[in-house]
Amino acid sequence: MTNTTFSPKIIWDFGTAYELFISLHVLLEPEYFGIRPSYAASVRARIPAAERKLLEELYPLLGVPLKWLNTLPAPKDAISALWAFKQIPPAERMLEVYGVRETYKSDNPEEIEKHKAFRDILLRIAAEGKVLSTDVDFFQKLFSKKHGNMKRETVESALDWWSRPRGTGRSVSGGVSVLLP
Repeated sequence: MTNTTFSPKIIWDFGTAYELFISLHVLLEPEYFGIRPSYAASVRARIPAAERKLLEELYPLLGVPLKWLNTLPAPKDAISALWAFKQIPPAERMLEVYGVRETYKSDNPEEIEKHKAFRDILLRIAAEGKVLSTDVDFFQKLFSKKHGNMKRETVESALDWWSRPRGTGRSVSGGVSVLLP
């Protein structure tokens, strides 16, 4: 029997693509990050109303697409990330960027089952364009564990956006690109 020691490996990745998406997260949840709400609101005001509403309702639940950003080729700047985002067909953008089709790897069968339900529900909603009450129940319970007591209306609104993948993909692209100089 051989004793092998495994050491964790830390890899630093950087680029303005990360800064763009993380900045958006900060602007949408300024209180959490200690940013003056009035400043965040003035920057968000640069985003057209429809796209801003989408980002405000969907982004806090989904967060920063770190896995997708990590897959981008160097230099991982904001403009290259938006270009890569726009190369994905609009109806596929959210599914691709948030890795919904990826299989979840874990030693915990309960976690694997939860992620499978998460994936299957989002794929069905995107394909059929309709949200069931049981879908809202599932995500409200799931997101409330992560974000505290989440209002049902918040989850319904996010899933409603998800049920329109083509329009949502286009709007996210437009909303994020407005933040570039």
